[in-house]
Amino acid sequence: MSLTTDTPRSPVVPPRQRFLQRLSALSVKPAAHEHFVRWAEAWTKARGNRSPDSTTAFFDALVRSTHLADWQFRQAVDAARILASDVLAIPWASSFDWQGLSDQARSLGPDHRTLARETIRIRASLPPSPTPPQIEIANADAELKRLIDSLRRMIRIKNMAVATEETYVHWNCRFIRFCFQRLGQSPHAAGPSAITAYLDFLVLERNVAHATQKQALNAMVFLTKHVLGIGEFTLDHITPACGSRRPPVVMTREEVRSVFARLEDPWKLIAQVMYGSGLRLMEAMRLRVKDLDFGLGTITIHDGKNGKHRVVTLPVALDERLTQHLSRLREKYLQDLAVGAGDVHMPESLLRKWPILVAKRDCRNAAREAPGPRRDEGVDEHPRSRNNAGTGVSMQVSEFSFPRSGTSSLPPNDPISARTFGNQSFAST
Repeated sequence: MSLTTDTPRSPVVPPRQRFLQRLSALSVKPAAHEHFVRWAEAWTKARGNRSPDSTTAFFDALVRSTHLADWQFRQAVDAARILASDVLAIPWASSFDWQGLSDQARSLGPDHRTLARETIRIRASLPPSPTPPQIEIANADAELKRLIDSLRRMIRIKNMAVATEETYVHWNCRFIRFCFQRLGQSPHAAGPSAITAYLDFLVLERNVAHATQKQALNAMVFLTKHVLGIGEFTLDHITPACGSRRPPVVMTREEVRSVFARLEDPWKLIAQVMYGSGLRLMEAMRLRVKDLDFGLGTITIHDGKNGKHRVVTLPVALDERLTQHLSRLREKYLQDLAVGAGDVHMPESLLRKWPILVAKRDCRNAAREAPGPRRDEGVDEHPRSRNNAGTGVSMQVSEFSFPRSGTSSLPPNDPISARTFGNQSFAST
């Protein structure tokens, strides 16, 4: 007699029902289930489940054919991701960059560096004169706004960087609130001694680093001199923050290769350009097509750090990949033009002077993969920080490590770090 018994087979659950069950498990609101199902069916009908390229093509077409809100585009991406990864268990779905695809639908916020000076307006009629010390401040919030507006005005008159404006506004907001809440008077009435008090507060109660203390000091000195109208002054008895300047991180060639091997385009191409040409992160993200000169083998950097312009070498090893990348961008650019899109962000004053530049292809961002009407942000200029434990590099690296490593760890004649002009080799700067 056999001891084995036939066990009844469990009924096969249809994919649609499993998809709805998964939505419920993820706490998706029941009212949104119908929309998720509609997006999943559209993705399936477009054969998006066949390959990553099919999925990318589906969402490219979705952007150009409909006028979706940002949250609707992200909802469509989430629906395809849940169906592909959790329900159908498609092999390539687990490694596909769903988050990057979803982030491309996010519009730049009004306080983003690209748009900040166009959205945060400063009225030219506001008087820049400081408040006399004898006037009692009844409304601290109103005085805070007045001082910050005057601070922004002075920074822009001096044509300082947007990042400097953001930093100075941040620290002076905290400093002005400190004066009202802890000292009980306005910054003008407190005088330079308030700077010393706030620096001591940062070191003793907030335990800030030396670089942070110095950054706050520069911001408050600028406010005191150029907004409050206090001339030369001396700060005494400042408690110094502990710490010293750390040496930069320089990766070896093997470590750089290990990082590159774990990156995907366009991130990999951007990192290699930074490494080979010595570009900073924002310089690489803001490259435009017209800045690349394959004939001379150069990259022109406009408005770099401290507003400086310079020319660096274009890595010869990246010529072919950059050409292919720009060819793909051109195809998408022509597709955008066919549906009445394809515009590019330009500074407002330049837009009034030469409005035709908005649709000029050479002015497009060279790093961005999809220059559609919504996805003109393509590559986020401030990508989320990711742990580098899986890169094969044990040290703490950042975007600053690539230009330093490219100029320090490779010989001058390496093809990815320099280009030879005749008999002379120019290393990246």
